[in-house]
Amino acid sequence: MANRVDPSAFSRELGRFYTLAKAPRLRSIREFAEQEVVIPDGPFRGFRFSVERQPHVRLWFEEITSGRWKRHVLTGPVQSGKSLIGFVIPAMYHLFEHRETVILGLPSMEIAGDKWEMDIEPAIRASRYRDLIPTRGTGSRGGKFDSIQFKNGAVLKFMSGGGGDKKRSAFTSRVLAVTEADGLDAAGDSSREADPLRQLEARTASYGDRARIFLECTVSFETGRTWQEIKNGSDSRIALKCPHCLRWVTPGRESLVGWQGAEDEVTAAERSAYYCDLCGQMWTEPQRKTAHVDARLVHKGQEITEDGQVVGGPPRTFTLGYRY
Repeated sequence: MANRVDPSAFSRELGRFYTLAKAPRLRSIREFAEQEVVIPDGPFRGFRFSVERQPHVRLWFEEITSGRWKRHVLTGPVQSGKSLIGFVIPAMYHLFEHRETVILGLPSMEIAGDKWEMDIEPAIRASRYRDLIPTRGTGSRGGKFDSIQFKNGAVLKFMSGGGGDKKRSAFTSRVLAVTEADGLDAAGDSSREADPLRQLEARTASYGDRARIFLECTVSFETGRTWQEIKNGSDSRIALKCPHCLRWVTPGRESLVGWQGAEDEVTAAERSAYYCDLCGQMWTEPQRKTAHVDARLVHKGQEITEDGQVVGGPPRTFTLGYRY
């Protein structure tokens, strides 16, 4: 006897199929950034965001889009757009592309207004999402606030590492973006179970592997939280092809030479250049920029072959540790 089909169940499944078929495809974070984000300040103010200005950002966005990592930890030089790519664009992406609540983690609530007024709000106002900023209610006219609900229904919730632990335990979200992460590297006032950063991350626990966490900070010490997160995570490095020996290297601070012994800082800047750790040849500035266009990201335990193939599986960790 043939199995009988429940007409109502069949109808529901058919409706679900058509709903999914008609749903717009969510863009990748790179697509969103290059199509929606306009630089709000600095020398490129008014220009649309493009990874061509900083080619390494392509690697950062590709790893976010891969879905391989639950936690994404970023560090880089000061005044290099780290806040924009590390927490502002990820927050905007989830607020406006996914239309979901985002928790913004801060060392203290005293800087919440500054982060909103100086980093987040200018980027939103420079985009077409400016009309989604509320004109009434908390956050619409400055002053003290701890959350903003945009007109698309998404909420930006500010949380800090200060105050009682209960303040961090009454709110949940799939997405957490933390700025100045090292400032949260301290035990909570009343909890002995976890430090403030882990307590903030616990707000995403109900989402399991679907949770997305972004941490950014300038690092100063090897013992700092951000540096430890990177080293204990994927500890990824950016490999560049030497224009002279055509081998793949990762230039670091020790590869910058020419400034030693200079009589003044102008001379130091004029003489400074990177050199290849393998062949010892100096790179010109155009060569350095060209090398970054075809950069590769190599995770801990992986190697890169002469033809640019990254071999070896990614490390078994939930954390992308990314430094540039």
